[in-house]
Amino acid sequence: MSVECSVAPHVRGLLKSDIRSGERILRWFEPSAALIPYVQRIWSAQWNIPAGEFRTQPILPYPCANFVVSGGSAIVVGVATHAAIQRLEGAGSAFGAKLRPGALRAFGVERPFVIRDNFRAADSLLPAKRSEWDLDDPEAAAREIEAYLGRQNPKHDSVSLKADEIVHRAETDRSIAAVSALAEAVSLSARSVQDICRRALGVSPKWLIRCFRLQDALARLDVGIDVNLAALAQDLGYFDQAHFTRDFKKITGMSPGRY
Repeated sequence: MSVECSVAPHVRGLLKSDIRSGERILRWFEPSAALIPYVQRIWSAQWNIPAGEFRTQPILPYPCANFVVSGGSAIVVGVATHAAIQRLEGAGSAFGAKLRPGALRAFGVERPFVIRDNFRAADSLLPAKRSEWDLDDPEAAAREIEAYLGRQNPKHDSVSLKADEIVHRAETDRSIAAVSALAEAVSLSARSVQDICRRALGVSPKWLIRCFRLQDALARLDVGIDVNLAALAQDLGYFDQAHFTRDFKKITGMSPGRY
């Protein structure tokens, strides 16, 4: 099953952009049952920007890797720790799969942290026979990406499974504001949580907690009018507005007031 939309307001992870209605089509495809433990969703983006112009799309960090196909080649993009800026020009397309947190280990990448804030050619990381990427038909491209990832014969280990659980807890349990609380929630020591996050994700558990709190803040800012930033910082568990503003700028590259 696929979901299609234009411009995509209020899609979690996509910040406000200058892309206009009709200039881009985004689609999401549910992975097969065999890939659900490893892939969150398969996606496609097609755009057509007027000649001589360009658009920018800021994208929030999320603690997972992405498999991306564009221009006939495939790359694996590691966990990003800061907002990225995607620049769109002319007519083009990109397809890919958003992996589950820690899933790169399941695909045989023993040290996924080495591509944090970076990328590698897929052929250098994934051993299965490469595909000839046909990007004309989104449905066909999604099926081919799924088939390619399936040929990798992914298999979770204890570290990748626990990494996924840790991220899920940090993302969904709003009472967690400290690493000690996160460790208790997943029945591990704080040191074990630190080690798993480093090995499977390349980020610290403290970063995870901050990342998801700031995603909550962005969701509030997207729909709010004249949001009281001091009250928002307090609601999110910050000691004061200054700490909130510092973390917000570190992740997004801009202040809450500017956003």
